[in-house]
Formats: sequence, C-alpha cells, structure tokens
Amino acid sequence: MFSAKQIERMDAIRGFAAVYVAFTHSHAVFHTPLKPLGGFGAEGVALFFLLSGLVIGGSLFRRRDIDWKLYFVHRFRRIWPPFLIALALAWVVQSLILRAPAPLRAGELIGNLAMLQDLIRPGAVVQSYHQNWPLWSLAYEWWYYMLLPLVWLVPSRWQANLVVGVGCAAAIVYRIVPIGPLAYLGCWYLWWAGLELAREVRERGTVTWKGQFPNLLRSGLLVLAWAPAVVLAVVNHQGLKPADDPFLPMRHCGGGFVLLALGVLWAKSGWKGFDSTIGRFARFAPISYAIYLFHYPLFQLADSWFPTLHEAVRFLPVMAVVVGISWVVERKLQPLVVLATDRFLVARKA
Repeated sequence: MFSAKQIERMDAIRGFAAVYVAFTHSHAVFHTPLKPLGGFGAEGVALFFLLSGLVIGGSLFRRRDIDWKLYFVHRFRRIWPPFLIALALAWVVQSLILRAPAPLRAGELIGNLAMLQDLIRPGAVVQSYHQNWPLWSLAYEWWYYMLLPLVWLVPSRWQANLVVGVGCAAAIVYRIVPIGPLAYLGCWYLWWAGLELAREVRERGTVTWKGQFPNLLRSGLLVLAWAPAVVLAVVNHQGLKPADDPFLPMRHCGGGFVLLALGVLWAKSGWKGFDSTIGRFARFAPISYAIYLFHYPLFQLADSWFPTLHEAVRFLPVMAVVVGISWVVERKLQPLVVLATDRFLVARKA
C-alpha cells in the first residue's frame, strides 16, 4: 500500500521521534541548559501515536481479510519482549542506584504487566514501574491495539466518528470522575488519526487537505473536549505546568492536531528538505522502540553515578549505551522471538 519512499519517510520520522524524546528526557534528568530545544517531549509522544496508527492502518488496509488472531500474535510479540526487558532494566537500575536490591513493588509491577501504568495524574491506577516514565504511553497504545478489532465491526464510514465521540465523552467524564482508563480513551483519536491518514493513502495514494479536513476537525474537537479544565485552572489562578495535568492531555491532543496539519503541509510541498534533515534518522528506525523503552533508567543511573560531570559528557556515552542495548534487543533477540512464534503458528496449522 505504501510506496518504498513513503515507508522510508515513516522510518525516518520514527527514528527522529525516538531520539528526540530521549533528548528531551536527558535535559529533564540532567537539567541541561538546552531545555528550550528539548521542551517538546509531549509532542514527540503525540508523533509516536500518529505513526503507530498510520503503520497499523497501512498493515490492515492492504489485506482483504484480516486474521485477527494473527494480528494479536504480531502485536504481542512486538510489544511484550522489549517491554519485559524494560521492566527488568528499571528494577536493576534502581538497585544499582540504591546499592542494594530495590523493592519489588509487586502492586506496581502487576499494574504494569496489566498495562495500566500512567503518569502521575488523577485516577491513575499505577505509575510506570520504578519511574521508567516513558512506559506510560505504551499502556495507552496497547489498549488502542486491543480496541481496534471492536471498532472494525462498525461500518468504515462511522469508525472515526465513533472513536472521536468516545474520546470526547471520556475526556469530559474523566474531569468529573477521574478514572484512569478514561484518560486512555480520551486520547484515543490521537492514535486513530494516524489510521485515517493511512485510509486516505490507500484510496488516493497520497494525503490531501480535502481528505484530511475531517481528520483535522475531529482532532480539534478532541482538543476542545480537554480544554475546559485548563480554562478553569486559568480562571481560578491555579498554576499550570506544561508537563502536568490538566494541561498535558490537551497538549498531547493539540500537538497531534498541529503535527497532522504540518505533515499534510510538508507532503503537499513535496517533502522539501526532508532527506537532509529528519531523513538522516532513518538509521535509528529499526531500534526506535527499544530506545524509547530503555533510555530513561540509564539517564537516571548516569545522573546518580556521575552527578558532577557536564551534561554533554554524560548524555553522549549514555546514548551510546542505549543504542547498543537497543540494537542487541531489536536486531538479535527480537528476530528469535519472531522465529519461535512463526514456528509455533506453523505447527498449530499443521
């Protein structure tokens, strides 16, 4: 469905997003003077959601008949092996920092294994295991994968409206009754917007303003659904922090809206300058998922062990270690998982 060039661009954007999110967290942990350059981590996460929906949509739209059992196997083997390693890494890092075995935190661990982790926000079931904060977004994405087959039962012309309707309702209800999973649903369309991009690419071979106008409109409605709490906070003179509730969900969805518009604009311009800028990050695409999962604990460890070193002196070696571990997991261990599951599937069919 996607051309080779379109796939190459998606890979480059995914690689860029992973490296940039790691960079934003480096200045958060190390308190670097480059904070203005790294202040858009939330938008980097929004980009990951859009890309995830785009890739899943592209995978589904090129098939006439979808084998949902195979879909679940593919999603499970892609998400869970690196995720389990990330949980273990978080515990090991905390143990190294404490110079003693860290608490197991059984409740928190179980909550993460159930994909119920979140940031510190009202109604959160559990936080990300041992402060590996990037894991919060993985729970959101996992449940979007799980909900997708249910939405596919609905006629295609109603699917996007259903998702944005559920999302807007969840965002509003969450502010009345702050139940954690409602926050997941409240950002659902941010992921689904990527799938709608894939839908137009399937139909027209490219994206257009006309084709994406409904997508942008729905994305804007989701931003408005999250806005009342922010407005009330301003009216009541409550301090708003860009990385905290209640501003953060609106920021994620607003970032998705802006990125979607910028993507269409860049596509209509023929992707001028892409290859010489973001295109350079395509080499990180095969390990981007692992980079996202592993970088934060290793930054914490470097900050604990080498607190007096200059930020750049800490950042570059740590990123080298992150890339190395990510390469081993994604390029060496993950293929073994794929091979084992493929053999299992063949054996089941036989």
